[in-house]
Amino acid sequence: MGLPQQRKRPIDVVLMSIGGNDVGFSGLLSYSMTESASDFAPIAAAVGSSIRFSPQVSRVYMDVLDERMKALKDALQDGFGIAPARVFQSSYEPIQYDETGAICGAQPTLGLDVHPGLKLSKARLQETADFLRDFLGRLECISGKSKGGSCPAGLATGAGTGFNLVTDHIPEFTKRGMCARDPKRAFADGVAMRVPRLSPNGEEWRPYSPAGTTPYARHWRLFRTPNDAFLAAHTHREGMSLFDILQPVWAGLYSGAIHPTAEAHAIVADHMVKHVRAVVDKRDLAANAPQ
Repeated sequence: MGLPQQRKRPIDVVLMSIGGNDVGFSGLLSYSMTESASDFAPIAAAVGSSIRFSPQVSRVYMDVLDERMKALKDALQDGFGIAPARVFQSSYEPIQYDETGAICGAQPTLGLDVHPGLKLSKARLQETADFLRDFLGRLECISGKSKGGSCPAGLATGAGTGFNLVTDHIPEFTKRGMCARDPKRAFADGVAMRVPRLSPNGEEWRPYSPAGTTPYARHWRLFRTPNDAFLAAHTHREGMSLFDILQPVWAGLYSGAIHPTAEAHAIVADHMVKHVRAVVDKRDLAANAPQ
């Protein structure tokens, strides 16, 4: 990294979203959407505990998250000379709500019918949502944004990392999760969330032609479903036959599923930039002030 005097110039700000992978978001999502890892392949049962696990496992990871965040703070400050006040950390958007604000799962295969092994369990999703609520609270404790009685004692970050944890974008997502349909056309939107398939006679696509898929069109949901990912990118697993039954689920899960849409990223960015401007503008005013 070099000595401070060898750096090209001071870093203005750092923008980051961090912590989700540390507690195993992908494993939690697999837990919510599948009955078992072996739904996809017998060999998956052997590694099921590492690709699919319950919130109880994630809570173990969360208990050491403060130590990892302390290491991150030290690395940014010692290695790059970045003061904590110049770090902007976006909290995570809720993915679990439909257009009414209820937990997804009332229609278990909505947006997931790309493979018969995918089915959203409302009970398991509620377990995951309960963990995510606690996880977001822990992020506030670790950053120092929250210092209430719900924060555990003895966190490695002490009074907090001092990072700017941005949370004001979260309300915009509470009725636009992965299963949310446009309230003004809920039935039609639900039909459009299905994967098109050829009719039994092979003459037409139902409920619509895949040629009509518009990956970047605006949707009420702010997260890509496995169906969206399959139709947009259709990533294949190398070394696996194109006709293997696993290819659709691979394409559905590894082509951007469960990630925010472009509109969702824009919403987060709009909120983040307001906080960044407050710091950068203050610095610029100080630099340009008469001596």
